Formats: sequence, structure tokens, C-alpha cells
Amino acid sequence: MMVLSHALVGAAVGEELNQPLLAFILMAFFHLAMDKIPHFWPKLKKWEAPFKVFDIGLCGLVLLYILTFQPPHYVSVFAGAFGGILVDVIFVGIPQVRKSKYGDWQDKRQIHKGSPWYLVTDLTAIIIGLTVWIR
Repeated sequence: MMVLSHALVGAAVGEELNQPLLAFILMAFFHLAMDKIPHFWPKLKKWEAPFKVFDIGLCGLVLLYILTFQPPHYVSVFAGAFGGILVDVIFVGIPQVRKSKYGDWQDKRQIHKGSPWYLVTDLTAIIIGLTVWIR
């Protein structure tokens, strides 16, 4: 799934729980469950980098927004959002892990689909996350 999807669902969990440690831990595990849902990933290598830049850029803006404009629950919201993206930070963002058997495990367990119709999965997670988080 898109990093943005994980971050927004995590923000919603953090908002609801208002317990930073619990939100962080729950979202680190929930990330793995979310990845089992069929979702879009570009099959053409030329589209993979722009897709990642767009996704990570939007996620960065969300995290910045949380830290800047979200008192009083911003610690819990940020912890949930960061817990939601932590799996990708570790398994994709650290080259040594990405190239190891753990990186292969994370990649193989996901259900990537090349059809843009599978963006509906991510958009649904984004809408649910936004709806719960910002009400």
C-alpha cells in the first residue's frame, strides 16, 4: 500500500486511542495486515520512482501537518502515523534490510497489482483515515 495510506490510518488510530505507545505498536502490526489487501503498485520501473516520490512527499506533508497543527493529541496522532509507516521505513528504506531475506519476505507477502483500479484500495484507506482523524 501507499505509505500515505498507512500514515493516515495510523493518524486516525492515534486520534482515537490518544495513547501514543499503543497507537505506535498497533499500527506497526496493522501495517502488515494492510499490506495483505490487494493494492496498486506500478509494474513499469519508469513509473515506480515518480510514484514513490509522490507518495512519500504527501506522507511527509501529513506528518509535518500533524506536528504543526494538531494539538492536543499530536503526540498520539504522530505516533500512530509513524508506527504505520515504520515497517516500510525499515524494510524498504534501509538498503541492507531491503536486500536481505527480511526484505524479500516483506515484498513477497504483499499483494501488488499493476492495474490502476487497485488504487481504490489505497483511496479507501486514505478516506477512512482522513474521516476518522479529521472530524
